[in-house]
Amino acid sequence: MMLAGESKHPMWFIAGSDYGKQAAKAFQISEAENRDYDVQGLEAFTGDEAVKVFSDNYGREKLTISKAPLLLLKIAGLFNQKMNYGAKILDALNNYPEKFASETTWAELGKPTLTLAEYARNS
Repeated sequence: MMLAGESKHPMWFIAGSDYGKQAAKAFQISEAENRDYDVQGLEAFTGDEAVKVFSDNYGREKLTISKAPLLLLKIAGLFNQKMNYGAKILDALNNYPEKFASETTWAELGKPTLTLAEYARNS
């Protein structure tokens, strides 16, 4: 698993299956029409914490965690548009202080059920 830069703030990871259930529910209720929902998972982790939880719980094989300085991607981005885009996205994710804001989403569309550790064990 590869990380770039340093994640300064926890992010609320959500399993795709939980996200899909919430999206499907939004299509079923008329009150959700033309509404925006904050979609977040059960637990918040920094990038470092998330890959550690995932690798500790992934059962198929031993995963290794590698880290690269974000500066390397930024330099590569000077010559490659995809690397430039990736560096900008990672820089934003690493520095964005995400607040929990899914109370309404959970009340109207259902609360996620999978933790990151459970997701990793089932992957």
